[in-house]
Amino acid sequence: MYRKIVFFILITLYLASCSKSDISNSNNNKENEVIDVGIYTYFYPFGYMEKGEIAGFDYDIMNKIADISGLKLKFHGMKFNDLLNSLEAGKIDVIIAAMTVTEARKKTMDFSTVYYTSKQVILTKTNNNDIQNITNLIGKNVGVVKNTTGNMIVSNLRGANMKVFDVWGGAVLALEVDKIDAFIFDKDPCLNYMRYSDDMKIIEIENSANENYAIAVRKGDSELLEKINYGLSNIMGSGVYEELIDKNFK
Repeated sequence: MYRKIVFFILITLYLASCSKSDISNSNNNKENEVIDVGIYTYFYPFGYMEKGEIAGFDYDIMNKIADISGLKLKFHGMKFNDLLNSLEAGKIDVIIAAMTVTEARKKTMDFSTVYYTSKQVILTKTNNNDIQNITNLIGKNVGVVKNTTGNMIVSNLRGANMKVFDVWGGAVLALEVDKIDAFIFDKDPCLNYMRYSDDMKIIEIENSANENYAIAVRKGDSELLEKINYGLSNIMGSGVYEELIDKNFK
């Protein structure tokens, strides 16, 4: 009997030790977990490549969030459509891509608080007098980037010949060489592009609503979303946000 009692005590202590060790290891793993961040690197000044390195407003915002919330990040530069598929497939944990919050996207992902507001515009050549508003796009070749808000707008514009591109640069090049008549995209990168091209003009889309950019995580990942929102709130309230705007939107 004595031997059985001693044996039982030893087994109990061993199991307790293992349990504590497992919990400790689990916590350490959680603290050391690397968050895979998908970023759209074809969207100056929000995300782009500079001398082989990722740069831009989105990149800077996400790094500041990581500093404040204690996150360890690994960035993956991707095309916009690849970002959406990779998040759904579990290949990345976060998307930061100047991505507009929409009701359709809310069904498959959760969004942070808003960190930027923009709107859609028409980009066309300065000598194109045929296009004055969105209805003038009917019968025209109109470029969009796949799965963006512009893609959704032109999809609902009957009679427009939609040309879908994987990246912003491809659409702009097509516009430059007259393969398309116009391009619908976010206002801010279009404005930045016009600084380097006298051949382009912007046409405001009447009654176009403001679009809110936010950071996306997988549906139900409330713990990660809470850390992102905590970092964002600190950035917005400390003057850091204004510093990043000045740096990236010169």
